Amino acid sequence: MAIRFERPVSRSAFWAKRLGFMALVLFVIAFVAGRFGGLSVPDFAALLLVAAALAAVAVLLALLGLAQLWRIGALGGLAAFAGLVFAALPLGVAGVAVAAYMTSPPVFDLSTDPADPPPFLKPRAGDQQWLPRAATPNGEWQAAGAYVDLVGRRFDGAPDRLTAAVRKAARAVRMSIVATEGEALAGSADAAPAAVPTGKGGGNPAIPIPLPRPEPQLLSAPPVLIGKPGDVLIQGVTRTLVFGMPFDIMIRLREEDDNTLVDVRAVARYGDRDFGIGAELIRAFLDALEAEMLGLG
Repeated sequence: MAIRFERPVSRSAFWAKRLGFMALVLFVIAFVAGRFGGLSVPDFAALLLVAAALAAVAVLLALLGLAQLWRIGALGGLAAFAGLVFAALPLGVAGVAVAAYMTSPPVFDLSTDPADPPPFLKPRAGDQQWLPRAATPNGEWQAAGAYVDLVGRRFDGAPDRLTAAVRKAARAVRMSIVATEGEALAGSADAAPAAVPTGKGGGNPAIPIPLPRPEPQLLSAPPVLIGKPGDVLIQGVTRTLVFGMPFDIMIRLREEDDNTLVDVRAVARYGDRDFGIGAELIRAFLDALEAEMLGLG
């Protein structure tokens, strides 16, 4: 009588494959909806954590299935390996994010002038939901040397000479400008005075024709300036290249003597830290602006 040997089946290995595939699909859906759709950052972070939890369970079950394959020859080796492959992406991304969170300074608001950061012209929309958002100690961290290289830069000339270069540098770092203040005033400072009308033949000035006086209630109120008189303020929005995390950027041009001081502020719209991305955005913009001013852009 022939003896038929039946190999045991590792249920954990096949469950590892199922859970790993679920984690990968959930991660892909969250990434596409967050990067190209309307999924907010808090919702994306929540889905990423769920996908990472499923991936972690899949890894544990896959290791158990491989152990059963080694000890008793149980079926499921390929399923356990597939579970590990499926879980690698969501678990790896979550691991990198956690490592960056633990090692980056706890700041979400950085400026080249911490004592007097450029004010925003428009409110920055962003529902934090469950994400923490404590008061930022960016000035303390910058004073401690965390971002010692984040300082404003001076350029020769008046602010109106730099506005075109600022806009080109903003496009170079994928920043969309949403509001400005002071550009018209800066551009009109050096404008030529209006010519005085003259009579026929270039003689005496023409006699002006009296016009009706406008009603007081029809006069519009002067615009309320957010920055100091003479400052040029430019507000923009940019997103990170891979995950599309939104950052609000504020640029200030301030004339001092014969130079113009350029200060930049970068604020992460969500969370209590920016993973070091804000400092990289400020450096990239200032380098692009310097290249434009040197004629290298």
